[in-house]
Amino acid sequence: MPDGSTQILGVGIDGNLYHEIHYPNGTHSGFHNLPGVGATHFNSSSVAIAGLRDGTSQVVAVGNNGLVYWNGRYTNGAWTGWRQITSASQTGTGPIKVAIAALPDGSTQVFFLCKYGSTFMTRSSSGAWSGMRSMGDLTSKHAEQLAAAGMPDGSTQLLILQGEEVYHEVFKLTGNTKTESGFAPMGVPYINVTDVSITAMMAPHQSGQSQIAISTSGFVYHNVRNNDGHWKGFNSLAKVPGNNINDTREVAIAGRANGTVEVLGTAG
Repeated sequence: MPDGSTQILGVGIDGNLYHEIHYPNGTHSGFHNLPGVGATHFNSSSVAIAGLRDGTSQVVAVGNNGLVYWNGRYTNGAWTGWRQITSASQTGTGPIKVAIAALPDGSTQVFFLCKYGSTFMTRSSSGAWSGMRSMGDLTSKHAEQLAAAGMPDGSTQLLILQGEEVYHEVFKLTGNTKTESGFAPMGVPYINVTDVSITAMMAPHQSGQSQIAISTSGFVYHNVRNNDGHWKGFNSLAKVPGNNINDTREVAIAGRANGTVEVLGTAG
């Protein structure tokens, strides 16, 4: 976030959605329950969060009815409330994976992996939603995991996990015209990849650079993509003293205002 904090969204062992803030001084707000639609809890199977330049954040989550909902958080900590953004005819009610990317103009793009293929929709800075549109290359990949990050130039970088390989693409929407670089395999030299995550670095630090984290075989690996499209190569993250990072199954990465990144892993 612009103030140097990181917002964390997760699903607890009870299957419900929780939100927390990690402040620049190292303290945490503690996890707080996010109420559901007409319920005290929001039970979810797939969630994603994106921070915007104005300090607000937006959340997308799959409800226990298999539909996708959107929620926004103001800078004062208040939430807008959930809004249903998909129907059963658009995504079905089976397993869905979601990702959200915040763009410099205040808009966001939401991506879906569902039984009908791979799709996306856009929310403008004024709050207007576009219709659902099909992705090109992503549809043919039958991906299992999905991550997205909005870049300073208005493009979005996407990661997908399919089988034992991780693929990367640059996606850009100009008006109604979408441009896709095509998903390129990253040649991950590891087995049993379980999750992927990507973040855009914030100006003025490494602006235009993206960084990714993947969890595989119980370890977390990190890679950097420079502005010229060159990848630096995967490196294993050091084990955290007193924590069994070797059990990591899910991973998330977020760029911070000071040019560092924060990586979160969950075990079990």
